[in-house]
Amino acid sequence: MARPSDNVLPDLSQLGLTLDRYQELMGIDVCAFNGVNRPTDNRDSFCNSIVTQTQRDDLAVFLLQAEEIREEELGYYVAPKWRSEEQDVACNNPFMLEKKYLIEVGYPTWSILSEDYALDYGVPPFTTDDPPTDPVVVTVVTSVSTSEIVVTYPDEKVPIKPSSISATGGIVTIHIPRCRLVKPEYNDDRDEALSYFSEEYFLETVDVWRYYADPSAGAEFKWIQIPCDTDCIPNCQPACTVISGARAYELSIIYAYPATYSEGVFTRTNCWAYKTIPNSLSVTYRSGKRPSINNELLTIHLAHTLMPYAPCDCNVVRAKWEADFELMERQFTPYGSRRGSIDAWLADSRAKVGQGGMFPGVR
Repeated sequence: MARPSDNVLPDLSQLGLTLDRYQELMGIDVCAFNGVNRPTDNRDSFCNSIVTQTQRDDLAVFLLQAEEIREEELGYYVAPKWRSEEQDVACNNPFMLEKKYLIEVGYPTWSILSEDYALDYGVPPFTTDDPPTDPVVVTVVTSVSTSEIVVTYPDEKVPIKPSSISATGGIVTIHIPRCRLVKPEYNDDRDEALSYFSEEYFLETVDVWRYYADPSAGAEFKWIQIPCDTDCIPNCQPACTVISGARAYELSIIYAYPATYSEGVFTRTNCWAYKTIPNSLSVTYRSGKRPSINNELLTIHLAHTLMPYAPCDCNVVRAKWEADFELMERQFTPYGSRRGSIDAWLADSRAKVGQGGMFPGVR
């Protein structure tokens, strides 16, 4: 899959709109976007040349910058992302988390489903008349929800975006375009495209994981050490959380209670683990707007206005970038004065949660 180079994005940053999703929305051929020459593609209609790694890296930076600008204005993530924060426990329930549109409370956890799954591209040598299997099919026997299944590079927790995932009778079927399976060492700025028919450029195996929110580590009450010792580590007690109310998910409102956790079940207790009220409640959760095409396109429109040049040599993309980059005279917004930034601002200015920063009936 298209992936940014190491150290291009800040550590711990979360890019909601992936490079592969940009490729899909902009109508770029999947092979050209990943530096592969597939002879059956019509280059004249899509791209005059392949997309380079430098272009993909720059695109990732601008997409992340656009998301951060929008999130600062909106007060919530424009795509599902993880966050950890601490709340003061000076008052009683409920607690309002900082980022709105709560999805779930829990710690992001990886659990392997299939390691080093061997990919079957068919029988080489491949030719135009006898092409490789595309998309590649991966099957896993599991009852895990398809929303929690992630395919990654072997020995790396870097996702590879499938074209589809479905489940029937306990068997999960995953389809992955061949051109998203280029080995990482071939993601570069080469002049000549990788051959679609060659065996050496594509992954032999992938890993399949369950990636989910573990509720046992999602929330805990914390006390400053009493008495003080040399460890400087707070005492903790697990907390079970309840999300309840007409706008609880939208406003990210939770109730937290002291509890114990064993074998997947919380047992609430009425007693604190220590004699004093805890100093804080630590919460890890996932929140953000659910994916929608309109919301994704707003990020792309704004990202285009931040780029001083077209993201690639694809004719369709260049036309869309030029439209977004057009300067609109005597029109000013906090996002800028280009057509794409104005479109994004007009939508975001009406999409904040609450009115005037106030949430009636919530402390």
